[in-house]
Amino acid sequence: MYSRAVTQLQIEKAQTATGIELRRYPYDYICTCVDHLDNLAIRDDKNRVTGTARPLAPDEQAFIHNERTLCGLDYLHWAENYHYVRHAETLAMVPFRQNRYQQVLTLAQGELEEQRKPIVIQLLKARQGGGTTDTTSKIQHRMLFVPNTAAVIASSDPEKSWKLSEMIGRSLVKQPWWLIPPNLKEYQSGEVFLDCFERNSYVSIQHGTQGTGIARGDTVNCFHLSELPDYDNPDLIVDASLFGAWHPTPLHFGVLESTAKGRKNWWHKRWLDNKENWPKGLSLERPLFLPYFVSLEIYPTEGWLAAIPIPDNFIPSDYTREHARRAEEYVASDPFLLRVFGPDWKLPLATQWWYQFSYDYALRKDKLGDFLSEYCSTDTEAFQSLSKSVFSIQLIQSYESKVPQPAGVFRVTGPDLPKSIAADQSNILDTDKRITVKHTASSEDLTWTLTPVKFPGYSSINSHLDTLWIWEYPQDNAEYCVALDASEGIGRDRTVVPVIRKGTVDRPAGQVACFSSDQLGGLEIWPICLMLLNYYSTWNTFRRQLAQPLFAPETKADASSCLLEVRKRGYNRIYLRRDRSKRDQDSTKIAKLGWETTPSTRPLLIQWLLTVLKGHYIELNSPWTIDEMRDFVVVESETTNKIKIEHDKGAHDDELFGVGIGVVTLHDLDVYRGETPQWRAAQQQLEDLLKFATYKDSSSHTRFDAGHLDPATEKALGAMYPTKIPGA
Repeated sequence: MYSRAVTQLQIEKAQTATGIELRRYPYDYICTCVDHLDNLAIRDDKNRVTGTARPLAPDEQAFIHNERTLCGLDYLHWAENYHYVRHAETLAMVPFRQNRYQQVLTLAQGELEEQRKPIVIQLLKARQGGGTTDTTSKIQHRMLFVPNTAAVIASSDPEKSWKLSEMIGRSLVKQPWWLIPPNLKEYQSGEVFLDCFERNSYVSIQHGTQGTGIARGDTVNCFHLSELPDYDNPDLIVDASLFGAWHPTPLHFGVLESTAKGRKNWWHKRWLDNKENWPKGLSLERPLFLPYFVSLEIYPTEGWLAAIPIPDNFIPSDYTREHARRAEEYVASDPFLLRVFGPDWKLPLATQWWYQFSYDYALRKDKLGDFLSEYCSTDTEAFQSLSKSVFSIQLIQSYESKVPQPAGVFRVTGPDLPKSIAADQSNILDTDKRITVKHTASSEDLTWTLTPVKFPGYSSINSHLDTLWIWEYPQDNAEYCVALDASEGIGRDRTVVPVIRKGTVDRPAGQVACFSSDQLGGLEIWPICLMLLNYYSTWNTFRRQLAQPLFAPETKADASSCLLEVRKRGYNRIYLRRDRSKRDQDSTKIAKLGWETTPSTRPLLIQWLLTVLKGHYIELNSPWTIDEMRDFVVVESETTNKIKIEHDKGAHDDELFGVGIGVVTLHDLDVYRGETPQWRAAQQQLEDLLKFATYKDSSSHTRFDAGHLDPATEKALGAMYPTKIPGA
C-alpha cells in the first residue's frame, strides 16, 4: 500500500487473478466520473444512497471496479484522488497532496512493508508538519478498504482525541458513495467512532487520561497515538494495555507521534531505546525524526515573508549558520530525506532568516528552550530539559558548535575484556589501521588492540557506549590525566573513563578521549584504564623521558577496585589526595590515593565544573558530555530543603563528573585561569627565563641547571617544572 514496488506487485497479481487490466486515470477524468455517478444516486432524507436512477452501464461498473481495486491496493491512489483535508492557511477542504514531510513518512513505512515487518513508527516530529494528517488518512484508508481492521486513535485528552476523528469525519462526507463500505456507521459520541459489522472493522476513540489502558480487553491491529508525553501513565495506558495485546504481523500498522517534551521521561527513554536497538533488530518500532525544515512551504509562509521580509543586508549569525550546517548534515545522513531533498540540499536563506528572527524573539521572551525543542536540527537538540539547567542554552550551543569530528572511533579487545564490547565484523572500518597498545610489567605483559569502526556522523550514532572515542591522539610534551567515575555496571549509571589534556598558557585543557559503558563496573574497567594510561604515555622533550598520565579514579564508589588492579600491574603515577585546608602539601606525607567525592569535595568539584565550563577553559569534544549539561540542574530536597546541583531526575551526569575529576586533579594546585592576562603574563615571564637555562642529564631524569639564576627564580622554575613525577 505504501511501497511503490509492493503496490505494483499486488496490482499485477490482481490483474492476473481477474484477467482485468487496472488503469490509472487522470485526476480530472476521475473527478468527472465521480460527479457523473453522484448525479445517478438516489438519496433518502438523511442523505444516504438507496439506489441509482437507472442500472449502471458496463463502463460505469468497470470504472467503479477499477477504482475500488486500485484504492485498496494503493494508498496514494486513494489519498490523492479521493481524500480531502483542510488547507493549512485558508482552512478550506481541498484535495490531499503529500508534502515533503508526508512523503518521507510514507517512504519509511514503505520500506517496512517491503521488509515484511510490522509497520510501526515512533515519530519525533515538528509541529504543523502534516504527520498527524497523514496518519489519520491512513487509518481512514484501512477502515474503507482493508477488512478486519481493528483500529484505535488517541491523543492526550478526550477533546484532542475527537479532533483526530474529525479529520476523518470531514473526509468521509466527501467520499464517493460507491467507495463507502455498506452499512458503515459513524458515531458522534462514546468510544466507538466508526463501525462496519459486515467487514468486521471498527475505529475507536480513546485518550491518555482514561483510567483504564488503551485497547484494554481488545486486540487491535492498527493504532495512531499522539501527544504521548502528556499521557497520565503511558507505562500502564500504552505498554501494559495496548502492547500487552499486540501480536504484530506484516499487516499491523501503528504510529506513536509527538514533539519532544522534556528529557528522561517515557517518550525520551523510548526514543533512546528504539534509536539504539532498531539497527540491531531488537525493536519493533522504527524511530523517525522529522525536523521542521522538512516543511519548507510553511517555514516561512509567503504571508510571513511579506510581513517580515528578508533584509537586503541580511547575513546569518553564527548560531544560524551552525544550525544550517547541522540541518544539512542531518539531511545528508538520513536515507529518506536524502531521497526527497537530494545530495546537495542547502537550508534556504528564507528559512535561515525565519529561524534567526524566531530564535531572537524566543530569547527575548525567555522561551528559547521551548523554541529549540520544536525547531531543532537534530533529535538530541529536540529534547530540552523542562528543568532549568545551571548552564545557559547559549553556552551549551556554543560547545555544540565546536564539536569536532573524531580523530578515531575504536572498539577495544584484550585481556580481561568481555567479547560483547568487541567490534562487529560488519562495522569494522579498516583492519590495517588497528592500533596495538602494550603494558610491560614484571608480573605480566599485556596487549590490547584498538580496532577502528565506521563513523556515520554523530546524528546517526545510536549508542556511544562501549566504544573508545578519540578526538586527539597522544602528543609529545602534553600532560594527560586518565580519570574514572565508576558504576556498578548493571545498566543504570555509567562507568566513564575520560582522558583530559592539561591546560597550558597557550591552550586550555581538553577532553581528548573517552570510554563509557553501562555494563562494565569498577572492577571490570581496569583494562581500559591501564590501556589508556599506556597509550597516552608520551615523550617529554624537556625531561627526556616518557611522561606517564596521571591516574585519577573516584574511589568512593567501585573505582577503588580498579585502582587496586592497576597498581597490582605496576602503575604508580596516581593522584595523591590532599587536605586542602593544610598548608603543607608535601607529596611524601600523603598516603591516600585517588579522588574521593565527599560532602566537602563535591562542592569543590562542582565549582570547578561551573567555572571551567562557563569560562570556556576547556575544549569539550564529546557531544554526549555536552548533552549532560542540559540536565545539570539545581535540586531542592523535599525533606531537608537543602539545595544541591546534580543531574535531573532520570538523567546522567557521569561524563561531566569524569571530566571534572580530570580537570581538578590536573590543576588543583595551579592558578588555572589560562585566559586571564595576569596568569598569561606570569607564565610568559617564567618561559622567558627558561631561554637562559642550560640542561644536563642524570641517571633517572633530566633537569635544567639554573645555578646562575637567583634562588627565587630557581625555586619558581623548579615548581613549574618539577624534577620528579609526583607519585612515581
